[in-house]
Amino acid sequence: MKLIISKIPYNLFEETERWYHSIILTILWSCGLNVRGEVLGNLGKSDIEIEYRGEVYIIELKKAKPEVCIQQIKEKNIKVQR
Repeated sequence: MKLIISKIPYNLFEETERWYHSIILTILWSCGLNVRGEVLGNLGKSDIEIEYRGEVYIIELKKAKPEVCIQQIKEKNIKVQR
């Protein structure tokens, strides 16, 4: 993923969460993965969900320092049930 992003010309490059979100979704789709973006649920929405080999992986994108992101996860304390 880093290799693909590094090839994007600097004048097209934007450091916004939405821009990264679009690029990551496009890369995952081009790999042939079963990927959905902006999936709505009763507690909010997940940025990216990947279904692979019977498992679902949820990716939440943040443009912030790791400490801030981890704190948000702890504050929400969301439990996923199948």
